[in-house]
Amino acid sequence: MILANLFTRLKAVHVATTREEREAIYRFRYRIYVEELHRELGGVDHEKRMVTDGEDDKAYSHHFYAGSVDDIEGSVRLRVWGPGEMPPAFSKKLSMHLFGPAQARLRTCEVGRYMIDPKRRGALVLPSMARRTYEFLAQEQAVDMSFCYCRPGLVDYYRRLGARPYGAEVFQESEGLEVPLVSVLSDHDYYKRVGSPMAAWVKNFFGPGKRAPVDTRDFAHLFDDDHQQIVTDRNTVWGEVSNALHAGPGDGKFLDGLPEATLRELMKSGFLIDVPKGTLITREGHMERELYIVLKGEVEVFRGEETIARLGPGDVFGEMAFFRYEGKRSASVRAVCDSRIVTLRRKWIDDLGRSNPDGARAILFNLARVLADRAATAGVK
Repeated sequence: MILANLFTRLKAVHVATTREEREAIYRFRYRIYVEELHRELGGVDHEKRMVTDGEDDKAYSHHFYAGSVDDIEGSVRLRVWGPGEMPPAFSKKLSMHLFGPAQARLRTCEVGRYMIDPKRRGALVLPSMARRTYEFLAQEQAVDMSFCYCRPGLVDYYRRLGARPYGAEVFQESEGLEVPLVSVLSDHDYYKRVGSPMAAWVKNFFGPGKRAPVDTRDFAHLFDDDHQQIVTDRNTVWGEVSNALHAGPGDGKFLDGLPEATLRELMKSGFLIDVPKGTLITREGHMERELYIVLKGEVEVFRGEETIARLGPGDVFGEMAFFRYEGKRSASVRAVCDSRIVTLRRKWIDDLGRSNPDGARAILFNLARVLADRAATAGVK
């Protein structure tokens, strides 16, 4: 709690109320989305070097930023709706029907366009913005639950802030697979369990003499693993990977020959995602370093209209971006049928290198072997 308060004191977070402030945020988005991440998304104005859309000027949209108009360090857009007011298209995307009758009594919010300047990542900007936006939602807007969605590689970061999977279907955006998450603003026990800084803030706004905690009885089952299309429980992840490895003899797959202790360490960084048939998992040219392992089903690797490969259980993809300096995807990947994949989060090899350097070397060797085999198949010498 002391640390969270210290962070907040050190970094001011502002509400963008003027056109000048908002346009500075739109230019910041352009720098992050277009110039850094090479995203293909709507609302891009290359002439003005801005990214904006029709939702930015809606009465329910609120913009926050850290830094100054001349040097924005981070920004976020919050869209706040009263009970039953969430737009139908967004309600469908977030599988709001799962919440049943609770939808009629809950104030909701979508946290989007959340980005930090590359030079300030890992510094004070993120906790400061998290604190300011939590106060705004919990106190000023009386929000009960906030929603967000992100690329698979960012799930772990959002979970550390207190968002969690809730049984909603993953969906496809322009860049590929997106995972929906929810945060119940009064859920002190969950925040504390995952180490979220929000645990220290809940009692300022919820409890005796304050707002009543959100009644989750109608939808608490959505947080159980057996209702998830994304599974983060380490024992479950390991169990499924272990079963897949023992399903047949080794055939040169990425995980073959690795000691069990190394595999267990590796899977601490992984989680499972069920991917519907036809879903684009990742897009060529996108900047990210996650690795994916197919557990069940089949995926297609393609570039333009050309199919490069089809991968099945035990196969890995994303290894090219992992090794490339800029982390750019060299091809797109789509699920050929309903599939289950393991996602290994960003920087997993750094974590493993500290705890198990021999295991990290063995994994890198296996990845290099996969690259060499695929280069040979493609006729590269």
